[in-house]
Amino acid sequence: MDTVYQKYIWIIGASSGIGKALAVELDKQGAILALSARREEELSALLDDLNGTGHISVPLDVADHASVKKA
Repeated sequence: MDTVYQKYIWIIGASSGIGKALAVELDKQGAILALSARREEELSALLDDLNGTGHISVPLDVADHASVKKA
């Protein structure tokens, strides 16, 4: 992939660690992000810190089938 600019990318585990760092970097490169993790407050804080537009947060617990289906 040459660029992520204006590409849609869904990051699961975005509330901390590598997922959060990846979200910050992809935001800088102009990607449009869907951010998921179990911790809704951390997702909201990350979303507020990003500079790009069009990003969304989708709380999700991959161990819970209903949560995955809802997301």
